[in-house]
Amino acid sequence: MERHFPIVLFVVNVILIFVSLNNLVIIHELLKKHRIEGYFRYVDDILVVYNDDNTNIYNVLEDFNNLAPKLKFTLDEEQNNQISFLDITIKKDQKGLLFEVYRKPSTTDIIIPNDSCHPIEHKTAAIRYYRIRLDTYRLTPENRKKEKETIRQILANNKYDAHPIEMLHRKRRQNHNVQKQKWAKFTYIGKETRFITKLFKDTNVRITFTTNNTIGKRLAMEQKTPQCKYDKSGVYQLTCPNCKMKYTGQTGRPFTVRFQEHIRDLKYNNSRAKFAQHLIDNKHAIRNMEDIMEIVHVTGKGKKLDALESFHIYKEAKARNQINDKLMVRGNELFETIIQQDPCEGCTAPQQQNTQK
Repeated sequence: MERHFPIVLFVVNVILIFVSLNNLVIIHELLKKHRIEGYFRYVDDILVVYNDDNTNIYNVLEDFNNLAPKLKFTLDEEQNNQISFLDITIKKDQKGLLFEVYRKPSTTDIIIPNDSCHPIEHKTAAIRYYRIRLDTYRLTPENRKKEKETIRQILANNKYDAHPIEMLHRKRRQNHNVQKQKWAKFTYIGKETRFITKLFKDTNVRITFTTNNTIGKRLAMEQKTPQCKYDKSGVYQLTCPNCKMKYTGQTGRPFTVRFQEHIRDLKYNNSRAKFAQHLIDNKHAIRNMEDIMEIVHVTGKGKKLDALESFHIYKEAKARNQINDKLMVRGNELFETIIQQDPCEGCTAPQQQNTQK
């Protein structure tokens, strides 16, 4: 028996669970009354095994529809001694029941391509599923061979190399470190991400990945009227017009508000304001916000904002190009790894002018 509510599948499943729990005794009596030999349900699919001599399946269907009048149960009967349930096709012959992997007519052979920018854990998830299904389902030798050839074709169509069988039978690496209780999520951008995650190898942190190059994000509608970048918050840098040294800061308010505070610090000679003090001490000029303020990252307040600010201060300190307090800069293995792996990070040569006479 099957019901077809694909749009509200989750709601239907909740309703079915509710109906089952509240009518557990009734369902048991119903199955007993109609002499049902087997009853199997997964989400919105129900498989019923019965004997034609003892059971009128249409009476069973009527009783099920009476259990929940707002749900409409439909019936799919076996054809040519076979019926499909979930991802298997069950066939009857003189030897008993035979099983074959079932794929809907609308099924495609698309999995994450081998040349896509995704972590290997994501790419091999579908392959691992195919392998486990091939190894655990009770397929006949002929059906097993057929399924293996289908998997080979799927792998070839998605640009995997000449070792599909090895990939299918590759043992899943087991994590014997039961002490790893914490998780850290990284956005995967390529091999550079691995250089960072390797730093957590001997820690109690387990790594998981997410990606931005998903179909959903690619098809998402872009904002038609983008907000002015200076009206947002995040990490910014102020570049001295004369010596090109940089001050890195953060703000949870609009960048325009923070820039006006720097102007006020310069006007009133605030000795605790590093950028203003640099301009005063070296008799350097100030210019418009659009000329000297660079928006580095747009984000809200929180740990991410603190980490981004610390990284860019560290980067400019490595280039000996920062105006911030020198005491704020400490050794950081993670920042060092990022700078070493990305040649564009931290390589800005300092452009200082000697203003002392």
